[in-house]
Parts: sequence; structure tokens; C-alpha cells
Amino acid sequence: MLYRLIAGIIFSALTIYLEFTGFSLFVLLSSIPVFFYSGYNYHKGAIRAIRNRTGNMDVLVSLSSSIAFFYSIYATIVGIPTIVDVTVLLITFVLVGKTLEAYFRYKLSLSIKGNVNAKVRKIINNEEKIVDVSEVNVGDIIILKNGDQIPVDGIIDEGVVEVNESVITGEPLPIKKGKGDALISGSTIVSGYAKLYVTRSGENAYISQVAKSIREAQAIKVPIQNFVDKVSSIFVPIILIVSLFSFLIWHFILGKSAFEALLFSIAVLASACPCALGLATPMAVVAMINKAVKKGIIIRNGEILGNLKNVDTMVFDLTGTLTEGKISIKSYKEFRKDALKYAASVESLSNHPIAKAISELSKEKVKVDEFEEFIGEGVYGRIKDDTIIIGKKEFIKQNCELKDRENEDGDIFICINNEISGIINIEDKVKDGVYNLLNKLKSQGIKVIIATGKDKVEGFNDIEIHNGLKPEDKVELIRELKNEKHYVAFVGDGINDSQALSEANIGIALNSGSDLAKVAGDVVLNDINSIPELFSISNKLESKIKQNLAWAFGYNSVLVPVSAGILYPLVYLPPQFAALAMSMSSVIVSMWSYV
Repeated sequence: MLYRLIAGIIFSALTIYLEFTGFSLFVLLSSIPVFFYSGYNYHKGAIRAIRNRTGNMDVLVSLSSSIAFFYSIYATIVGIPTIVDVTVLLITFVLVGKTLEAYFRYKLSLSIKGNVNAKVRKIINNEEKIVDVSEVNVGDIIILKNGDQIPVDGIIDEGVVEVNESVITGEPLPIKKGKGDALISGSTIVSGYAKLYVTRSGENAYISQVAKSIREAQAIKVPIQNFVDKVSSIFVPIILIVSLFSFLIWHFILGKSAFEALLFSIAVLASACPCALGLATPMAVVAMINKAVKKGIIIRNGEILGNLKNVDTMVFDLTGTLTEGKISIKSYKEFRKDALKYAASVESLSNHPIAKAISELSKEKVKVDEFEEFIGEGVYGRIKDDTIIIGKKEFIKQNCELKDRENEDGDIFICINNEISGIINIEDKVKDGVYNLLNKLKSQGIKVIIATGKDKVEGFNDIEIHNGLKPEDKVELIRELKNEKHYVAFVGDGINDSQALSEANIGIALNSGSDLAKVAGDVVLNDINSIPELFSISNKLESKIKQNLAWAFGYNSVLVPVSAGILYPLVYLPPQFAALAMSMSSVIVSMWSYV
């Protein structure tokens, strides 16, 4: 677009200069590159639109510039004044607006990935070499210094740095990290030096996953866009009729020459491009999605931005969602001397937060010959001739004899060879700000429900709690709420609650930011306290779209009558300046969306 604009500026200037010299043939020749090269995309788009029996901006720009161009050829032949300046300036001014609009869209797209380094310092044969980031693979070592934006995911192998992780957490304050700590792509090194062992690169890196999700979200249409599309489809035919009537009224009724009447007609076509209408919604969506990213909110399904206002019920998972997910062992009983060692060995094969806590009960581990995990219930393992089952009491009762342990209380039971061999009690702290968050949602008229697999939940007063639920039970709960005509948002773990996230009208997943590709949900949050911000962004989007549409409709409703000559001779808008005015409408919508 920039090349076509530059060509348009150069040959438009030459055309106008030659027009003052009186060499009409040379004037026409100098306009050819502008009409055919600079205006190529508009002519091509117009032909495509006409074949599809529809109307768009390309039809109006191509038609108005073509009328002026071919009239000028006729005028040159018969020796009357041409309007070739209208052709070149109209196309060039439209290109000015469209190039600026494209720049703003490009600027928005850049904010997704930021300025991730194209070149990195990679250790090859114990030497530091500058290579393209595409040459970095898992297992490589790269060097990070002051000001570097991290292009890959990895673990610090050596050194200490302060890192800004606002792209992940939304928190701008730098965090100190040293050997063994993880660094996520898109973060920025504020100070320090480190060697990073690469664990994920290329399209698998976190920032690439974010960019892909955002691109997909930006492609959606919110409901109001359907209305805009219908308006745009009838807008062009109406403008063509207005343009024709402008010519007829000025020439046959008001007595203007065909030449003067034609200028009014072309001005109507040039001023009435519906592109500002078309931009009003998508530019607002793009801008809001990018603002969300900067606050640690990744919107994977753009449609939910328009639907969040419908949410009247929010169902929350407990462990890892409302709580820190850092399960600690509160107490335990061991009825067989190797019970904890066996339990720790089996649980070490699971990634569940409870399993990780149990796996730390014994430093000594033994080889597990068989392993199977029952999501939301427990695990099974076999060590030599011993069968180990670990899980909630109800799960254990179905697979193990409780005998004299029937009345024992505990969160997790260990069963070895059909006998209760140990009982573990766990605890998990509630995240900071959670109580305030739930109360705020309730004060806004949203029904709050906690759905958890735990048998006992304490500390949440005046909140509806559903205990002892398996993942499929949470799905059934959401279905029941939807059948009762509730619009349900489910907030939970990005992986373990994937079914519930998919079943809800809106799925909001919490994730550490390490592997977005595995996370289910329409939205991914890195902090549960970002939920009010998510609702705020949704409200701002609706407001921004309405503002953009009001501007686009208002601008066109004023510009078209003025171009048709309703205020003539007090105010007169030549075709080329009508095109410039129309072009600026798109630029203003783009800029306002970004503000």
C-alpha cells in the first residue's frame, strides 16, 4: 500500500503541474500510473464485488475515479476541460487514509508479540554466536542480557536476572529470578545476565501460542457486526441512487452544465465509502483484545466479549482456582511402615497438586510397575506384588475393605493389598483477594457457586457449595443451570476441568502461562482477580463499538448531503476533497479504537 501511495503522490503532483502548463495529453498520460497502479486494488475489488452482486467501498472508489478518468479522455479528444486531477487526487487521498488505517492495524498486531528478538545469542561449541531465533531448538543454551525480550521458554541454567513478566501476569513490577527458575517468552530482562536452557521454542513458545490465540479471536464477529453488514449491503446501492439524482437535479432542474453536475455526482460517490462502518466493530475488538493481553487476560474466543454481559451465574472450581493450588500435608497416619513410601512413589507419576504434595512425604522412592489415574478420584499403582490404591474415602470404599477404619476421618486414604494402610489430611490456602472477588460478583447480582471434589469446604460463608463432585458431576451441574435458563460462566483449572469449561456458556481457565496450547476455555487468566477487569473490558468494547458506529453513521449522514451540494455555494466539497474527508473517517475510527 505504501508503494502504491508513493506512486500516487509522485504522479499526482506531476499531473497537477502539467495541468497548469496546458499540455492536456501529457496530463492524461501522467495520470495513467495513478489510475491503473495506485488504484489497482480498488478496481479489482470492485469487479469482484459486482460479480458477487454486492457493493462495497471498492465499488464507490473505482466508479468515481473511473468516471472522472474516462470523462477526461473524452474531454481531451473533444478539447474541453478535463477533470483528471479528480482521478489522481481521489485515489491518492483514499490511499492516504487506507495506508494510515493499515498502519494502525499493524501497530495493534505488533503489540501481541511485542519486539521479540529476531536474533539471539546462542552457545555453540562453548562459543557465543548470534543466530536467528528460528535456529533455536529445545535443549539449546542462549544468553540473555539487559533489555532483551525473551524469544523462547526455558529454565535459567546460570545467572540472576530481574524480569518483567507483565505479558503473562499483567504485573509491571520486575521479579528476581535465578538458577532453576522458569522464564516465559515475551517477558523482558530488566537487569542482569543469564544462560537459559530452552524448553520450548518456535510456534510452541508461550508468546507464539498467545499470538495464535489472539489472531483467531480477532477474526470473529460480535452480534452487532451482523447488523452493520446488512446496513453496508444496502448502503452502496442507496449512494449510487443519490449520486445519480445529484447529477439529474443539478443538470436538468438547477441548470448546471453536465461538467459541473458530474462533479457533484462524483463527490457523492467519493464521500460515501462505508469502510468506517465496516471498521467500527473489528477495530474495537482488536484493540480490546490487545488491551486484555497487556493485563494478563488471553481471549481465545472473541465472541465472549459481547456475551459476558449475559452472565448471571458463575461456577468456580476450588483447588488451584480459588485456592493457591499448593497443597500441603496437614497431618498423616501410617498403619504400615512402608505406606508413605509406596504412596509417594505412586503419586510421583501424577501431576495433580495433591499427588505432588503426597510424593514429597518420602524421599525414598521405589519403582512402580503399573500406574493408572482416575481423574477426580484417585490413583492405582502396582509395586512388585503389592497393589496400591490412593484416593478419597468414597473411591477407596469401592475398591478396598475399610474394616475397622470405617469411622476414620481424612482427606486421602492409602490402601495396600485391600487394607487401609494410611490416612492423609491436606490443606490449601485461599488466594489473596478471593473473598472480595466473590462478594463483588454477588453485589453485581451474579449467582456464585463453588463446585469441588473435596468432601468438606470451610471459610466460604453465604455461598452455594457443591461438595464431592467428579469432573462429570460439574458438567451435569452446569447443564442443569443452563436448563434453568441461566447464562453460566465456569472458572476452573485449564486442563482438569476441560469438560466443564466447554459445557459452560463461557469457559474461563486459570493457567500458569507455561503451556497455553493444552488449556481449554474461551478465556485464559493468569490471576483470578482479573475477572472484574474482564467484565470491564467487555463493557468498554460495547461502548467503543457504539461510539465508532455513531461516528461513522453521523459522519456519512453529514458528508453525503454536503458532497451532493445541499449547502452550495456556501460550502462546496470537490470530489478529491470528499475522498480525503471520507478517508479520514476510517483513520479516526481506527485511532479512537486504539485510545
